[in-house]
Amino acid sequence: MVLELGSGTGYDYFLAAKRVGETGRVTGVDMTPQMILQATQNAQRLNLSNIEFRLGYLEDLPVESTSVDLILSNCVINLAPDKAQVFKEAYCVLKPNGLLAITDMISLSELPPSLKQDVKAWAACIAGATALKDIETTPANGAGDPFPLFRQRESQGKDSHSGRRDVNQLGDHSAGKRLSSQKTISLASGNDTQRSIR
Repeated sequence: MVLELGSGTGYDYFLAAKRVGETGRVTGVDMTPQMILQATQNAQRLNLSNIEFRLGYLEDLPVESTSVDLILSNCVINLAPDKAQVFKEAYCVLKPNGLLAITDMISLSELPPSLKQDVKAWAACIAGATALKDIETTPANGAGDPFPLFRQRESQGKDSHSGRRDVNQLGDHSAGKRLSSQKTISLASGNDTQRSIR
């Protein structure tokens, strides 16, 4: 199963649904009923039977533990208030050797207080950016194992946001990054909280 955190209207899920085929499943989670409704309507219009959308929070995923092969997230985790809990939940629902792939804004240095309180910067997915050093040391499960980041692909933040006055103050503080991590066997050795979602 493929799971995406923050489904929105479902565009990324529709691409994934074609990749997994008729025997695969794609599930999207979003916190807003409006997005769930719109994504579901879009899936029905495209006659996609292997995709579903669930209402829920990233910090408390409505998904069974160790049931997901791949988790995708596109610039959503930076908006979550408790990012450590988001990563913990992600590793709870991943199967052993499952893959977590993130595209998000990451802070390369401490963000100025004025930027953290800027509403436009929050809307631009900047003010909530997690420090890269914090992601690399975030416990992925109850045993305190570090978040096993193994690959990064970087795009420079200020270039990708050129022309947007609300984020010009970023300077060298932030960058867009694609991060990938694989859930190792050791992370699945009894430390995850088991749960079943009906």
